[in-house]
Amino acid sequence: MSVAQLNQSTFSNEILYVNTAVNNSVSSIKGSPGRMFYAQIDNSNNLNSVWLKLYDLAAGSVVVSVTDPNEIILVPGNSVVTAVFSSFAGTPGKLYANAISAICVTTPGTTGNAAPLNNVGLQIKYS
Repeated sequence: MSVAQLNQSTFSNEILYVNTAVNNSVSSIKGSPGRMFYAQIDNSNNLNSVWLKLYDLAAGSVVVSVTDPNEIILVPGNSVVTAVFSSFAGTPGKLYANAISAICVTTPGTTGNAAPLNNVGLQIKYS
């Protein structure tokens, strides 16, 4: 698994989080409040669908199969999905008041907890 965070020179000091093997272990994207602009999930290595679950909690506070996610994104097998986030007022990005954490599993809903068979890539741009 490879995880990287790249700072980009933009007006909002955006950071690109890259994880080449997101799975059913909680990934800490940002441990403090932040604004998420997009998530790109690469499920091209799997025949079956996966679900990316995003949490407005620090990674240590997420209990897989118990904690309700703030977002659930379906990614069909052999595909790449990009989800773009904005506020209700049209401001770019969605505010996460506590932190940004994520998991990727093969079953939907809160209780889903099975890891994908093969690597799933994840890129998230946030500030």
